[in-house]
Amino acid sequence: MRLRAMRSVVEFRRDERGTVAVVFSVSLAALLGVTGIALDYSRAASAQRRMAAATDAAALAAVGALEPSRVDTAMRLFASNYAGAATPQVDISGDTVTVSARDAVPTTISQILGIDRLPIEARSVARAAAAKVAPQCILLLEPEETGLYVNSDSRLDADCGVQVNSMHATEAFLANSNSHVATARLHVSGTSRLNAGSTATPPPLDDKAGQADPLLELPEPAAGGCNHTDFTINTGVTLTMTPGVYCGDTVVNSGATANLQPGIYVFRDGEFLVNSLSRVTGTEVMLHFTGTNARLNVNSDSALDVTAPRSGTYAGVLMFQSRATATTDAPAFTINSDGDTRIEGTVYLPRGVMIVNSRSTANQTASYTAIVAQRLVLNSIGTLTVRSDFDRSTPLPPLLRRFRAMTLPQLVN
Repeated sequence: MRLRAMRSVVEFRRDERGTVAVVFSVSLAALLGVTGIALDYSRAASAQRRMAAATDAAALAAVGALEPSRVDTAMRLFASNYAGAATPQVDISGDTVTVSARDAVPTTISQILGIDRLPIEARSVARAAAAKVAPQCILLLEPEETGLYVNSDSRLDADCGVQVNSMHATEAFLANSNSHVATARLHVSGTSRLNAGSTATPPPLDDKAGQADPLLELPEPAAGGCNHTDFTINTGVTLTMTPGVYCGDTVVNSGATANLQPGIYVFRDGEFLVNSLSRVTGTEVMLHFTGTNARLNVNSDSALDVTAPRSGTYAGVLMFQSRATATTDAPAFTINSDGDTRIEGTVYLPRGVMIVNSRSTANQTASYTAIVAQRLVLNSIGTLTVRSDFDRSTPLPPLLRRFRAMTLPQLVN
């Protein structure tokens, strides 16, 4: 009897197959449970970051808004930046705005532990008294349609203030498809919209008063008859261009180089076309565009390196589009180049659209650029850099001294 009992014990100890299966099942369940709980907490942390960004945007916008719209401005900015069901609390005390919010993120795996929701909260305080002042460098005059459009992984990088005059009810400033806007401050007269992973740092401030064209009093240059018609620089040729009136299309063909002497260049009834792999340079030049289809078109892998005059009526003015009736169709001034593009001075396109396209990295080396245009569009991984070192060699036009300095409210918590 004792021998049979011992044999049974030995056989039981040798048969470990079921034990391994049980241990593996328990371990797998534990591993899946830990992973699921970690995912729940990760989702909650992500939602909390979005909520914090929303309260930041709401507080900053409310500080910059006028009474009695401060609370409404904060509520609208919070709702446009946070998709949850939370309703923020907005407290205003003098120059200080506090925006706080709470929400609960539903869980999945954590429910097995009795945790149905994970609470999150955020609180932001902004104060006008902590403000600093930044220069302004971009003014977009379009009154009704989208004034600033940033799309398809493109980027605007400006160390200065931007004003969008459009009163569009939903897309005065529109950012799409992982595009990014970085400014000192972005004022929008209408309403901004950021979609599909796009960001604006700091967040745009909507419902701001628009600005009049500060260069409206700048006289257009007097120009006589055509000095050149359908002027072309052929492939592989290097040529010096002289100031004058260029009628029809002016073309710098692929592989050609144009060196512009100082002075005023008038492009009438045609485009100034800088073709692929070509180069245009000029110091102390002003490019004036007037008449039908008068515009600038810089194509891929070309280089445009130009600076504005340092003295005279057009000191600091690099490009000047005519205000005349013949140019009211808002022609596109396009930079497609990913070459060495430097635009140093003021770009004045009162009826035109400035477009930066196709992997362009425009203007990284210019000490300053001021843009007064109808609209600004960035597409297809295009990057536009705008700096505001107005005290370098290229001066700011005297009329732009009227640019209203932008007061920047600061987060204080």
